[in-house]
Amino acid sequence: MNLNKNILSGQELWDRLNQEDWAAIIPKLHYYSLNRLQRFDFLHSRYDVKNLSAQFADEAIRMVWEQERKWNTNYYTDLYVLLKGIVDSLHSNFLHLKETEITEALPEDQETIVSQLASDPEHDYIIKEIEIEIAKILKDDAEAMEIFDCLKNGLKPREISAELDIEIEHIYNIIKRMQRKLKKYDIN
Repeated sequence: MNLNKNILSGQELWDRLNQEDWAAIIPKLHYYSLNRLQRFDFLHSRYDVKNLSAQFADEAIRMVWEQERKWNTNYYTDLYVLLKGIVDSLHSNFLHLKETEITEALPEDQETIVSQLASDPEHDYIIKEIEIEIAKILKDDAEAMEIFDCLKNGLKPREISAELDIEIEHIYNIIKRMQRKLKKYDIN
């Protein structure tokens, strides 16, 4: 099998996609997506799995039409095989999100402890004081302060990179610079 890249794009892609039997592909892809998601019992209590599976199938089709996913015809000779691979990728990404992780309910006595800690004014005050001290240390470094605010709000470096349109390597360099500055004050 020749795995050299023969990527379809532009008019060539449009012509090839218009030749496909979409009336057969779409229902098959929806069924494939549903069949794959039904294996995960924990999804049934949180999501409408049938609707979710259709969304993944439709998203895969959209990604090919809008050329977000490239079609290497040497590797994927059949469009349906390419679409199944994209659906599998979308499923995998979705299943690795924090929101879809399996969680167990806390016993009632622990729930009250957690809720008390969550609304502890002393804890909130200490966190605020630490943030103020870090802001003082980073006050001369606007980039570091911006990245610190993003990290404080729970964003990951890749998300910050996309949000601020800054190269990921530059984000990591800023984080290292912040760590060095904070290490001087033993806050790191």
